[in-house]
Amino acid sequence: MFVCLFVVFTCASSGSALRCRRCVPSTPGGRCTVSTETCSSTQDACVAARFLISPFSYFQRCISMADCRILQAYPSLMKANCCQTDLCNISSF
Repeated sequence: MFVCLFVVFTCASSGSALRCRRCVPSTPGGRCTVSTETCSSTQDACVAARFLISPFSYFQRCISMADCRILQAYPSLMKANCCQTDLCNISSF
């Protein structure tokens, strides 16, 4: 019985993992390879962030909502859009 419940819970929780667009430039301000990533259990949000100071870089990825709120606390340095639905950070720039 325990094994059946464990399998059902594991399948249900893995099926509901958040998916976000991932785009992290290898160099500041550079280009990135766009992909989709499945967020870990500690990452409950997607972010699209753009730095407003040189070198004006950007990124999109999974993040915890708490960490995303920290990024939003610095509006003179960056614009960060946080969201919590699948692929919600695709058109945030």
